[in-house]
Amino acid sequence: MSYRQRWKQRKFKQTVIRAFQLFQFKSENLSFAWKIVLFWAIVMLASLFFPWVIDTGESGLEWTSFTTLVWNLGFPLLFLFFVIIFLLFSQTKKERLKLHTNISFQNYAILLNIGLFVVLSGIISLSFINGLKTFEDTLIYGNWIILSICSGIMLCYGSILLRKEYKNSNIETFVSDTWELKERIIPKNNMKLPF
Repeated sequence: MSYRQRWKQRKFKQTVIRAFQLFQFKSENLSFAWKIVLFWAIVMLASLFFPWVIDTGESGLEWTSFTTLVWNLGFPLLFLFFVIIFLLFSQTKKERLKLHTNISFQNYAILLNIGLFVVLSGIISLSFINGLKTFEDTLIYGNWIILSICSGIMLCYGSILLRKEYKNSNIETFVSDTWELKERIIPKNNMKLPF
């Protein structure tokens, strides 16, 4: 291996390491529910690029979620993946968006709707593929569509966990605020009457 090739390999390795450091995210800052949501969102993203429909006949063709055979579902699911990433990483941008649009939304509600959309779109695609079997016996659905449905179910589960965390944090905030309020109240039994 020549010096120039080793130099290119070192340069590539350094740029990859810099890119990972630039996008480094400490997962210990995430709660358990957000870790579940992030993992299954990545699984959903990966399932989009693998075959959803397989022709077991002579042609051996495979179709991903970005084909018209499954209604191009990859594109809205890819958009929903970016919505999940937006909810996860941009807390300040989301607060600014709430201020300017006067729309109040919670992360768990959006994630629940995304999970339900993923599940329902996967089930509709499965039924459509089973309907295609009447015309072409060699068409079967791939395992990746099932994985996409499972990721939608787990996104719903993660959103339920986020709802519980949100509810517990609101209760803790209320309790701590009322406790501080009780400490600030001055007892009035120390007043003396003049007679």
